[in-house]
Amino acid sequence: MTKNRFSQIMRSLHRDIAFITIGFTIVYALSGILLVYRNTDFWKKERTFEMRIAKGISAEKLGGALFIRNLTVQKEENGIYYFKQGHYNSLTGEAVITKFTYPRLADKMVNLHKMSGNSKFHWISTVYGAMLFFLVVTSFFMFSKKIKLLRRLILMISASMAIVLMVLWIM
Repeated sequence: MTKNRFSQIMRSLHRDIAFITIGFTIVYALSGILLVYRNTDFWKKERTFEMRIAKGISAEKLGGALFIRNLTVQKEENGIYYFKQGHYNSLTGEAVITKFTYPRLADKMVNLHKMSGNSKFHWISTVYGAMLFFLVVTSFFMFSKKIKLLRRLILMISASMAIVLMVLWIM
């Protein structure tokens, strides 16, 4: 295979994979912006959920049963535990929780962004990451070494890497 043919194949693959990743990139960009402000109520709406869980759960294990991190029971009266997000009746197993959540589509986008290896769709994030890495590698095949722009490209890549390393160092 000639060098020119190899370069053409890389350019074609780069173009096609870039088109495939556009949708995921938009989702990851928008959900990333939302996640930056996850500790605020930006774009979140208050929703109340009623659920029935096991009876007689202790105050210490209640957070795990309701999937609420750092749950602190503020008071207990007649078998009802009151906490910041709602209350739980240990006699009946009924719980009422108030949460601030994103609208349905935004919530799905954020969950895709935060996906872990335990999810049944973890392969989507892995494939997307591999495609982005492929785009980075094949971008070096997009330009001939003879062009004047090559020096500028190398400077921009170096500056980008320096900024990333500085941000990582500062964090």
